[in-house]
Amino acid sequence: MNRRLVERATPHGGTIRFRAGPGRGRRVLELDRYRTPVATLRWKAGGPLAVAAVRSGQGAWIGIEPRATMDARWGPSDRLWLLPDGPRGQRREPLTVFEALDWEAIDRIPPLAEPARLPPGAGTAVLNLIAALAADQGCGRLRYRGRYATEALFTALLESFRYVEGDGDPLDRFRAGQLEWSPAPHERRFEPAGAAVQLRDGVEKVVWQGQAYYRVRWQAVARHAPRRVHEAAGGIRCSLWALGAVVEDHLVLDSAGHVLALLEPAPDPRLSAPVSPEVRAGLAALVQAQSAPALATMIAVTVAAGPSHAQQTTTKDQLIGSWKVLNLKATTGDKVTYPLGEQVAGYHYPNAVLAIVRGCNPKSTSHTDADRC
Repeated sequence: MNRRLVERATPHGGTIRFRAGPGRGRRVLELDRYRTPVATLRWKAGGPLAVAAVRSGQGAWIGIEPRATMDARWGPSDRLWLLPDGPRGQRREPLTVFEALDWEAIDRIPPLAEPARLPPGAGTAVLNLIAALAADQGCGRLRYRGRYATEALFTALLESFRYVEGDGDPLDRFRAGQLEWSPAPHERRFEPAGAAVQLRDGVEKVVWQGQAYYRVRWQAVARHAPRRVHEAAGGIRCSLWALGAVVEDHLVLDSAGHVLALLEPAPDPRLSAPVSPEVRAGLAALVQAQSAPALATMIAVTVAAGPSHAQQTTTKDQLIGSWKVLNLKATTGDKVTYPLGEQVAGYHYPNAVLAIVRGCNPKSTSHTDADRC
């Protein structure tokens, strides 16, 4: 067998290594422009795929074990593994399975059993490998005919494929199993500044500090995400977005996707204020009255102690205290009273939009289905 390796440069500075074989050959390694591994594949001698691994935009390595098991829904299945020690490390945690593919001749987009078990970005990384191999093999169009034709899967597919234009709404056609997809894999690049940049027709997605930023337009589909990639003066920006406007800019990139600046929002002194002893005592009495008796002593001690110095200096990127009070009101008949005033002098967010958009705990590990793809 000819084991000679051939390298091919990608449009955005990466490198793909192929071993001699049909079409472009058998893809064995994908590197970004900084020579960071993005995907690895090992093929059996003269035969099918033995094992593969892909790195998600969040940095997690996901292993692919072909034909690892059987599933009652579709038969032979490939298994996904979490690889915390990298592509050459041991398989530590089985994640889920999907309908087995013939990796030498990809002819469809397979259904996945449990998308919610995947780490954020893992699903799109695996789909992108499928799209890349299909493109290597000269496959023109693929369909998804499995169960779970959800909107989350549809938006995930947009990152690695392009749907074939036709009559009717593309999402409706997708749900009916009638939408065809052309392979259009993206490139992922891991910037030294810590951001993972996804490129195809320019910068399409950026992952930074565990959060994904998306551009709005994906063919004829508009993706209205709270964190966006958009063009602005000085280049491309990744921003927190609400009510049709930028709330905060977080990163600045050039048109090639290189990070030019990381923007840290200045702390807003209005976001916290000290609580007087009188208000603290009143709050303690109100909370105790509404709580289970077993918690009364603990609540009294916690409130009496007051916030720590760390809580007093907390910025809006962190929790402000262990709880917060917006207002307290009592209703009797058609009368509303505010026993502690219409706005309590305590821990609160005067900027309601910012609080809703950012959430109280930006370090939460919860993700939507779309984030998991």
